[in-house]
Amino acid sequence: MKNIKKNTSLNFRCPICSSHKIMQRVSSVKQIWKTEIWVNYCKECKLYFLFPMPSKKQIKSYYENEYYIYNIWVRTLKEYFRYLRCKSQFEYLKANTLSELYENRCNILEVGAGDGMLLDLFNRAPNIHVNGTEYNSKARKIAQNKYNIRLEDKEFSDIEGKYDMILMSHVFEHFVDIKLVLRKTLELLKKDGFLFIELPNSPVITANKREIDAYLRTAHIYNFNIANLELLVKKRGFEVVCSDRFFYTTPIKISIENRKNLGNLLMSGKIEKIAIFPFVILFLINCIFHSTRAFTRLKDKTPWLGTGDTIRLILRKKQ
Repeated sequence: MKNIKKNTSLNFRCPICSSHKIMQRVSSVKQIWKTEIWVNYCKECKLYFLFPMPSKKQIKSYYENEYYIYNIWVRTLKEYFRYLRCKSQFEYLKANTLSELYENRCNILEVGAGDGMLLDLFNRAPNIHVNGTEYNSKARKIAQNKYNIRLEDKEFSDIEGKYDMILMSHVFEHFVDIKLVLRKTLELLKKDGFLFIELPNSPVITANKREIDAYLRTAHIYNFNIANLELLVKKRGFEVVCSDRFFYTTPIKISIENRKNLGNLLMSGKIEKIAIFPFVILFLINCIFHSTRAFTRLKDKTPWLGTGDTIRLILRKKQ
C-alpha cells in the first residue's frame, strides 16, 4: 500500500476532501460485482471508497437479486432485528424532528425502503403521508401485501415532488455519485426539510486487518465515519441537527470483543461463537420488555464495535 503522488490523476482524489493522500488497495471486494474491485482509503478524512466504481446497471442488478434470499431461521431473526432498528429510528426521528412536522400534513419519502417496515411506522402516525422507492420486486410486493404501501421501482434522479423529510436508512453508502444525490435531495426537500441518514460506522485503518477486510467485503461504495460524513453534507447545503453513534444495548457490561461478536451475530443471524449465546439471550430479554431500547447511543470515544456500530444523522436544508 502506498500514497499516490501529487500529480496523480484527479480520479484518485478523495471524493469528500479532495486529498491526494490515498492509500491504494487496502482491501478488495470479491464475489459481489462481476470483477474484483479495490478499496482505497483517504489518510486525511479516513474515507474508504471503491475504485473503479461499479456501474449503475451492476448495482441495480445486485439489489434486484440479492436481498431476501435467506433460510427461514435467518430471515425470521433478521426481520425481528430490522423491526427493532426501525422502531429505534422512528423514536429517534420523532424526538428530534416530528414535533415540528405534526402540526401540518407531513410528506415523507424513503429511498430504498426495503419491505416498507420503517414507512409503516410513520404511516400509522397522524397527518403523515408516506412514499417510497425500492429496486427489489420481492420487497415491493411484501410492502404492498403486508403494509398496504406502494413502493416505486424508480431511480433517485427520476423522483419528483416536494417532501418534508427524506429517509435513507443504510442506503446512502450504496450510491456512486453522492454529491449528485445530495444536490437532488435539496431539490426534493421543502423549506426547512429534513434528511435522515443511517449507515455503518467504519473502522480506522489501524484496526485489525482481518476485521477491516470482513467489514469492507460488502456492496458499499463508500464507508464513512461521523466526521467525514458531516464534512460532506455541510459542504453540500445541509446543517447538522444531530449526529450520533448507536449499538445494540447490552444489559450487562461486556468486553469490546464480545460486543463485536454480538453485533456480528445479530446482523448475520449466524452463531459463530457459542460463548456469545448468553449475551444474545440477555439482549433478547431486554428487547421483549423494552423494544424501544434495543439500541444505545455510544459515547464519542467508544472504540469501533464492528458490525452493528452505526451512525445516525439528522440534517436540515440550509436556507
